[in-house]
Amino acid sequence: MADMLLGYISGGSYGNNQGEDVNNPYFGLFVQDDFKISSKLTLNVGLRYEVFYPASFPDPDNQTVSRYLYQGINVPTAAEEKFAFPTSSGDRGGKTDYKNWAPRLGIAYQLTPKTVIRTGAGIFYGEQNSLSTENGNFRSGSPKHTEISLQTTPAATTFFVKDGFPAYAPGTVLPNVSVYVFPEFRPTLYASQWFFDLQRNLPLDTLLTVGYMGTKGTNLFAGTNLNLPRTPNPTVVANQRRARPQFSGITLHENKLNSSYNAMTTKVEKRFSKGFTLLGMYTWSHALDQGNEDLFDGGGGWVTPWNLTPEWSNSNMDRRHAFVMSAVYELPFGKGRGYLTEGPAEWILGGWQIGGIFSKYTGLPRSHTINVNNSNLGGAVRGDYVRNPNLPSSQRTIDRWFDTTFVVPVTAGNIDNAGRNLIYAPGKINLDISVARDFRMPWENHEIQFRFESFNATNTPNFGPPNTGVGSVAVGTITAAEDPRRVQFALKYVF
Repeated sequence: MADMLLGYISGGSYGNNQGEDVNNPYFGLFVQDDFKISSKLTLNVGLRYEVFYPASFPDPDNQTVSRYLYQGINVPTAAEEKFAFPTSSGDRGGKTDYKNWAPRLGIAYQLTPKTVIRTGAGIFYGEQNSLSTENGNFRSGSPKHTEISLQTTPAATTFFVKDGFPAYAPGTVLPNVSVYVFPEFRPTLYASQWFFDLQRNLPLDTLLTVGYMGTKGTNLFAGTNLNLPRTPNPTVVANQRRARPQFSGITLHENKLNSSYNAMTTKVEKRFSKGFTLLGMYTWSHALDQGNEDLFDGGGGWVTPWNLTPEWSNSNMDRRHAFVMSAVYELPFGKGRGYLTEGPAEWILGGWQIGGIFSKYTGLPRSHTINVNNSNLGGAVRGDYVRNPNLPSSQRTIDRWFDTTFVVPVTAGNIDNAGRNLIYAPGKINLDISVARDFRMPWENHEIQFRFESFNATNTPNFGPPNTGVGSVAVGTITAAEDPRRVQFALKYVF
C-alpha cells in the first residue's frame, strides 16, 4: 500500500515494433526410381539435395536486426566486443551449409503369396521452426530494437508512475537487455529414419502388420545463455555473477541437440466387406532428447547449459503405450444390404450404421522443480535424486499422484543431479461413438444423413498433469480434467 501511495512502479516493459521482412531462399532437387529386380523383389532408390539459406533482410539500414560479436569467457571486459549489422540485403551473417545430401532406400520382398517384408532407411533435412530467429544469423534486438524491463524493487529504482517510461534514443544500448550471438557456421538439422515391417494377409479380408521404426534427430536448435555462471555458488545468485553484467542474457543460437525415437508398431486392418471395417493400432515406444519441444507445453529448461549430459532424458512427447481402434458396421437391413429390402421394415430398420473410436494412452512425462536453490546457476532447480517418483498405480490418487519426497535440496554449492521429465502424468482413455442413417430422396443421388455422436461416451475422467513444484503446498495434486461426455445431433444433405 505504501509503494502504491508513493507512486513506485511494480514493473513494466516496452519496446519498438519489429515489422521485419525476411528472405529465406530454399531450393532442392531429387532423383528417384523403382527397380523391379524380380517378381518378388522391388527396390526404391532415391537421392535428394537441399539448401536452406540463412535469412537475409531486404532493407538492412532501416531494419532492427543485429548480432553481438561475443569474444568469449576469457575476455575479461566487453571492450573488444561490438554489435554488427547486415552490410547489404544479401548479407546472411555466416556460411551456408551446402552438404545436405539425403539418400533413401526402400526394399519390398514377397516372402510368400500372403507375406511381404518391407524395410527402408533415409536421411531427411529440415528448416528451423522460426525463419527470422532460429534460421537467421541476425536477429531483431538491441541496439536498434530494445525491449526494456524496468526494475521492480522500489528500494533500487527511481522510476515513478507519474514520470512514465524513461527517455530512450534508438541506438542506445540500455542495461539489462538481451543480445544474440551466432556462430560463423551452423549445420542443417536432419533426421535419420529407418524401419522394418512384416505384412501378412489373414482370413476374413484382414491384414496384419508388425514392425519396428526408429528416428535419430541431429543438429537440433538450441539457444544457450552465455551470460550464466559456469560454477555453483551457495550464496550469490546467478544474476550477480554474469559474464557481462550490462546484459541480462547473451543467447548463442546453435544447432547442437539430439533426439531419438524407437517404436514397435502393430496394425490390424479389416478391409470393408459385408458392411464391416476395422482398424486397430498399437505402438510401444520410447522418445529421448536433450531439450523441450518448442511447440509443446511442459519441461523446465536445463540446470546448466555447460553440461547437457544429465539433460538426456525422456522427451516431452514420450508416450510409451498407445492403442487406437476404430470400427464401422452397416446393419444388414435395407436396400442393397441383404435383409428387409423393402416395405415398412426397410423404412424403419434400413440404412443404419454404427461406429466408434476407442483410444487408450499412457501419460506424458513432466519435469519438476524444487523450491530450494543452493546452486544459483540461473537454470532449472531440480535438487538431488533420491528415488523413483512414480508410485504404483494402486497408490496413485489425484491428491498424491507421485512420491513427493523423491528429491531433496542439493548440498550448498553443488549442482543438482535430478534429471528432466521424471514424473509421468495420468494417461487417457476415451470412447467416441456414432449412429447414423441415410435417407434416400425421391430424386437420384440425393440423400439426407442423420447422425448421433457422443464424445467420451463413457464419461471417463481424463485428469490433467499433477503439480510438480516440490516444496509447494499443492505438490503432487491434480486439479484439472479434460472435457466430460458431449453429445450432438446433426443432419447432412448429400447431393
